[in-house]
Amino acid sequence: MIKAISPEKRRIERFIEGDALAFEELFNKYYKKLKRFAYQITKSDYLAEEITQEVFVNIWVNRHQVDPTLSFNGYLFRATKNLTLNYLKRIARSEKARNEFWNNLEQARNDVSEHVMHGEYSQCFEAAIKKLPKQKQLIFKLSREEGKSHHEIAQELGISKNTVKNHMVSALKSIKSYLQVHADISIPILISLPSILLS
Repeated sequence: MIKAISPEKRRIERFIEGDALAFEELFNKYYKKLKRFAYQITKSDYLAEEITQEVFVNIWVNRHQVDPTLSFNGYLFRATKNLTLNYLKRIARSEKARNEFWNNLEQARNDVSEHVMHGEYSQCFEAAIKKLPKQKQLIFKLSREEGKSHHEIAQELGISKNTVKNHMVSALKSIKSYLQVHADISIPILISLPSILLS
């Protein structure tokens, strides 16, 4: 007897295949739970929101690495926990990062939109990346898709860490500008976070 595939399992399979509607459905289902989880660790609504949004950006970019036979809920919570701890480590080891984070907190809050992510957003995001110059695109993908640090990227490409950081800041600004023009939504997706925290 063939076991029927549950609607949730099928939704995850569609998401892995690149279905933007399935991604939106998963976003709507898990966003609040993941944000609450991140808030329990950070005690910061702003930081919890930034982290949760980056989790969803990362799982869309790396969707082909998701194993549909494993718990998707567990996968999301592990990803959120790991990203949250990484954020806190970065802030803790840099006084400049802490100061810049708090100085920009209020402004970033003002920039946060209450809109829900639509299916067209994911397509616009990928289009925005493709619009970047080749080197910026490469550095952005090494950082976001392969999870490499600025130091690791600098060593791999034979350039300075500051050059990598400058390219990342420029790439994020370009992506944000593209989304503001081409997408009917405004989601900060880490872009409003001070650049020093991205190192």
